[in-house]
Amino acid sequence: MGSLIEELEAREVAARVWVEELEAEVAELAGKLELARESRPHPRPDQASGPHRRRSSASHRALL
Repeated sequence: MGSLIEELEAREVAARVWVEELEAEVAELAGKLELARESRPHPRPDQASGPHRRRSSASHRALL
């Protein structure tokens, strides 16, 4: 059995390797996300839709 210091050093090395793997995975996913954002169609301003579309005054009053 190794000393406590050797065990801690081995754990530290393993943790550093794991962090490097996670950082590489994050970088890969960030690249994929950027490509997906660039390739999606961009709606024209006159085609606003979805939950962020502004309501007209009449439709807003109807909700009240």
